[in-house]
Amino acid sequence: MDNILKTSVRSGPDFLVIGAQKSATTWLYSCMRKHEGLYLPPKKEIHYFDRSKSYSSSSVLSEASPLRRYNLLTAAQALKTCFKKSSNWDDFRWYLHYFFSYCNDKWYRNLFRRRQPHQVAGEVTPGYSMLSKADVAKVKQINPHLKIIFIMRNPVERDWSAYLMRLRKHQLNYDDMDDDYVYRFFEFDGCRMKGDYLSTLLHWQAHFPKEHIFIGYYEDVKQNPINFLKSVFDFLGIRKTDSWDVFPLSKKMNAGDKRQIPERFKRFLSEKYANDLLKIWELTQNDHVKNWHDEALKWSETVDCN
Repeated sequence: MDNILKTSVRSGPDFLVIGAQKSATTWLYSCMRKHEGLYLPPKKEIHYFDRSKSYSSSSVLSEASPLRRYNLLTAAQALKTCFKKSSNWDDFRWYLHYFFSYCNDKWYRNLFRRRQPHQVAGEVTPGYSMLSKADVAKVKQINPHLKIIFIMRNPVERDWSAYLMRLRKHQLNYDDMDDDYVYRFFEFDGCRMKGDYLSTLLHWQAHFPKEHIFIGYYEDVKQNPINFLKSVFDFLGIRKTDSWDVFPLSKKMNAGDKRQIPERFKRFLSEKYANDLLKIWELTQNDHVKNWHDEALKWSETVDCN
């Protein structure tokens, strides 16, 4: 039995994928669901630890009691989701528990009760990258041996991708948005915190040893998804697969608008992130981060002629 199964609490999760948003977490969740040695709930993004209203996460769990959580309309919508998302009776019961049970640590651990004895269990919620140091300490109380997976993407590209996703989600026309709207989005707390990789690393490393934190890179997912998954599976201590045919290796998740970021916004975001990227490179010594920093520095030093 590998080390993670020896030391972890056999209820609740053994690992968390904490982000970053728009960094292939949906793809990773879909691949993990295909590995027989892993158990992930039928719902991506549980949002248990970031359910506080102080975070910008979209969560139905801000009220612990389902009686306070819903009115008739929202309860009906939740029940509709139970039917829509359930592929079998077990999934339907899972969704009923998720939406209509009292929310506490016992409730959270029960979300993983369907795991088999040989399986490593975890969940994928990119919003956890925003957690404060105090809230990361609460995560550790669930399982002090938890393993953490954090995928980083060039934050300039991440913010722009998040902006395009916002337009798509709210059915807004790209050409109708003026520059002030775009800049306000980049400065919005949710966007700012999701791109604040430095705080994420410092907060999680303050409570979990470095050997329990896997830092991955979006470029590696794009360039060699099999090698990336092998690294993740090795980190979790599970058997590598003999066949990759069942994994959606090349499937694009949440694919949207691919238009390039205009120079004025790229300059703005480069200035925003250049200093943090230098500090992140000092922590990670990773070539991808070095390239992000060098590009941000180049753009932040260019003159805006508009």
